[in-house]
Amino acid sequence: MITTVYLMRHSITEKVNYLDDNDNLLVKNQKQILTIEGEELARKVSGNKIFSNIDIVIASNYARAMATAKYFTNGKSINIIKDFGERLFGVDDYSDIPDDFYKRQLEEDDYKIGKGESQREVRERMSMALSRVINDNRGKSILIVSHGTAIIFLLKKWCSVKENKYLLYKNKVILENNCKNCETIRLVFNNKELIEIDNMKELLI
Repeated sequence: MITTVYLMRHSITEKVNYLDDNDNLLVKNQKQILTIEGEELARKVSGNKIFSNIDIVIASNYARAMATAKYFTNGKSINIIKDFGERLFGVDDYSDIPDDFYKRQLEEDDYKIGKGESQREVRERMSMALSRVINDNRGKSILIVSHGTAIIFLLKKWCSVKENKYLLYKNKVILENNCKNCETIRLVFNNKELIEIDNMKELLI
């Protein structure tokens, strides 16, 4: 039985200055909202015909993911699964993040800081959550709105890395440099076996 998963990064987020706010970095990150441009981009992408027959809409528990997902519901509810959230930094403020953090987190499977997550840990929780979703929704078409780094870490379960720049699946470029806002990766499963990965680049044209 064929199950199709559209794995999308959330839309464009607003830059915010936190004044007199004692929330830690995780909570601040979870609260980020979309810009007007981000709302318009999500609305535009949602109009593509491939999303007209989505059976299940899922988002992480981050505001920007839910705000993106709302454009794709077609009257359905958004299902929130926190395991599709962004990787945890493990520190309380952006100023506590080392200068080499972003480079090392992409290159080293087990690198993490504080109480944060490593690439391997993010991939494992994302993979387990995806397996549960597929098992519960076989034969359906599913949209999951997640986050750039988390998506890249998950895709490395099946994709190879070239020149620290490209993610390749069967010698086909799936991502280059990063995952853009509303960029969507289609994963096709036969029962639980992955049989194809495609980047739906045409959605952002």
